[in-house]
Amino acid sequence: MNYTVSVRLMTFNQEEYIGNAIESILMQQTDFFVEVVIGDDFSTDRTLEILKSYSSTDKIHIKILERGVGDSYWRKRQELGRLYNFRNIIENCTGKYIALLDGDDYWTDPLKLQKQVDLLEADSKLSICFHNVKVHNSFTESIIDFLGTNFKGISELDELFEGNNYIPTCSVVYRRNAIVLPPWFTRLPFGDYGLHIIAARSGKIKYINETMGVYRVHHTGAYSRLTNTNEGLAKAYQQHFKFWKILYERNVAEKKKMIRLLLKSLHKIVDYSFKSGQFSIALRYNVFFLRYGGMSHLRLFAGNLKKIIAAIL
Repeated sequence: MNYTVSVRLMTFNQEEYIGNAIESILMQQTDFFVEVVIGDDFSTDRTLEILKSYSSTDKIHIKILERGVGDSYWRKRQELGRLYNFRNIIENCTGKYIALLDGDDYWTDPLKLQKQVDLLEADSKLSICFHNVKVHNSFTESIIDFLGTNFKGISELDELFEGNNYIPTCSVVYRRNAIVLPPWFTRLPFGDYGLHIIAARSGKIKYINETMGVYRVHHTGAYSRLTNTNEGLAKAYQQHFKFWKILYERNVAEKKKMIRLLLKSLHKIVDYSFKSGQFSIALRYNVFFLRYGGMSHLRLFAGNLKKIIAAIL
């Protein structure tokens, strides 16, 4: 069967949420065929059991990738890390377009996929289509829009290098032929942001000003846990630094842009490490100001060093 859309559903220990995710896929109303390619990363709860309780429909086919401890996937996963799951699911997608959904998020509009595919079909210059989502924060019990009401309708690769990932994972649909995953993809801390950048090198980015999904921030979320304390924020910005450093080393964009983003991350790491008393981390990352900023950042480096040493003593 020829599928127009492949939904990459990535899961790990999300028994509390996975029902909402899969049901939001199965409720999609389309005039094309959809495959749901599910990669469960060896959940130890009931996530996989719950997924197996759902059946395919006439238009939507569920495909759970077979994996077992000790098999070829497992060995590659041990070698390449967490993002090998992401990569492996993408490599098993056969659709003309690929939509992303994580097991703790869900869609709210039954016409979401149809709307996005219609736009991509109508304009071959587009490589990405996304929409607004609600952010449900379980720490504060708040629900807010991810993007403001005046977000621009068309954007391009350069805007992804402003240092802000403005494309919510659960909102995006890519043109499949725009995705060529390089070997270094599995080293990235953020698979979705990396994939946005890869796909945007082949075309423009279309925004639909409609809210058609929910992104959850909760205590078991890999990134969510980091953003509630100064120590966590220091770790989060270390991931940002690693992300931009990999792209810098691979010449993905102009060096000046990459250096600006590296320096921005360093400012945050040193600041939050200092505030949380992680002085050794602040010292280690402070040195990078000289590597990437050169002599123009000598005064900043010296000032940070003086402040950190004074706090230690």
